[in-house]
Amino acid sequence: MEDKNEQIGLKNEMLRKAIHLSSVIIPIFYYFLEKNILLIVVSIGTVFMILLDLFRKIFPAVNDFYVKVMGIVLRKYEVDVKKHFLTGGTYYAIGIFLTILLFKREVAASAILIMIICDTFAALVGKKFGKHNFWNKTIEGSLTFFILGVVIVLLTPKVTTNYLEYVYVIIALLITTIIEALPFEFDDNITIPVSF
Repeated sequence: MEDKNEQIGLKNEMLRKAIHLSSVIIPIFYYFLEKNILLIVVSIGTVFMILLDLFRKIFPAVNDFYVKVMGIVLRKYEVDVKKHFLTGGTYYAIGIFLTILLFKREVAASAILIMIICDTFAALVGKKFGKHNFWNKTIEGSLTFFILGVVIVLLTPKVTTNYLEYVYVIIALLITTIIEALPFEFDDNITIPVSF
């Protein structure tokens, strides 16, 4: 299997992550919308992404057009629809959908923010400043992930007002940071929010 963490240039990585950051609107809206309404909206987006990947696989012209438009932000494995069915964007949509479906608003919104913000900046810091590699990540990127996660945890609403909850959340964040760094074949756009 091709390495899903194979590198793209910093400029293209920044563009890819800018697209990810634009979805920060989803967890923000979650604080103002009913779960069922947001689930419908996210479901539509997720089904669209899955169908797009399906059409790319069935119709070469659709894949050619998609690669022409989105190619600069795609990793090498995402271009070859014969070997890999879903793109990172589709896993991203699935991860958001599952998180909203399975967890309470406060947990889901925090988990999605962690996936969007922590993963984005960890990748950029790791790519630009990372000097200490382990697995397919850098210590600098993982520290960025964890520190930004702590900030998100401290600033977002909680399920209860019990201060012990912060201990549990920090432990969950530490576990999520480790899971994000592990060289799994499974896409971290699902493992990050669900594991948190």
